[in-house]
Amino acid sequence: MKLPNRLTYTRSISPSIGVFLSVNADGNMVPLNIKTVKVLGQKSSASEAFDKKAAIKGSTTHAKLAEGNPHTVEYCHVPFECNTLLCKFSLRVNANSIQPSNCNDNEVYASLRLLSEAYENSGGYKYLAERYVENLFKGTWLWRNSDALNINIKITTQRDLDVISENITLNKYDESYPKNLVGYNELIEQFTQALCDPKSCLFLEVEAQITPSFMQEIFPSQAFTEKNSDVGRVYQNTKIDGKRAAILGSYKIGAALALIDDWYSDADEKIRVGAFGVMKNKNTSVRHPDTKEDLYSLLMDTENITKDLNSNKDIKPNNKAHFVIANLIKGGLFQLGR
Repeated sequence: MKLPNRLTYTRSISPSIGVFLSVNADGNMVPLNIKTVKVLGQKSSASEAFDKKAAIKGSTTHAKLAEGNPHTVEYCHVPFECNTLLCKFSLRVNANSIQPSNCNDNEVYASLRLLSEAYENSGGYKYLAERYVENLFKGTWLWRNSDALNINIKITTQRDLDVISENITLNKYDESYPKNLVGYNELIEQFTQALCDPKSCLFLEVEAQITPSFMQEIFPSQAFTEKNSDVGRVYQNTKIDGKRAAILGSYKIGAALALIDDWYSDADEKIRVGAFGVMKNKNTSVRHPDTKEDLYSLLMDTENITKDLNSNKDIKPNNKAHFVIANLIKGGLFQLGR
């Protein structure tokens, strides 16, 4: 299948921002504030002493290295009176991956529709729903804030379903978790239906109840700053009662939920779903076009992937289909050229 010059999918899983709230012993709830602090650090960059050829700079003296490195950063921490720290966000799930939102080639449109139908019939959407829900209940989306004394997670849907997980700090290592939670199967049914049926949009509220360590640092999402900014680290925020409240950005939450791709060759960890399988921590890509496992190479092989789905009753080994559909769920522009 040749990719057209117009091929777009609208994302199917849309998280909101996540707001941090501090709850005291009386149950009073206030947003977590952001502070600006000035610190005097040490000079530790290699460029202070070495040039690009790793030779010691002639200007480097003992006294110069001992000079302070003053800088301004934003800081966020657990308030003194905080008993429980909450982080809450909402999630919308739509069936936008079942067909392109924009495609100027009828044959491509039809082929992609057949792919999503075959994937649904083989139970693929349920398989992916389980992966997304697992990341919700394991607190992956909390990132560095998941290091806590205890975390309980509650998921509520608009269809009167509550699923509660206690002490995920320990339970997330249990092989049966989160499938052993009361209400888990019903949640997977609702999530799967929302991915497949345009009439069954699902709304979830996700809440992490964190037992924090005394006055420990909290890590909201960082905002990009200009090079000439006076503040070296700036946190993303939203205004609540006129004050800047700490948040996790929707993009960062979505990135955590998409950590499900272990379908690449010789996979040893789950990475974020993306066209070229980027591993930023290793500065590499595991789905370079040379591998023929990148999204565009697989999209051009849609007909064969659909045939495999129709002939194989066991959905789990069909790694190509999982990867393609997960990218269509993520959404984006998938055309080839203009």
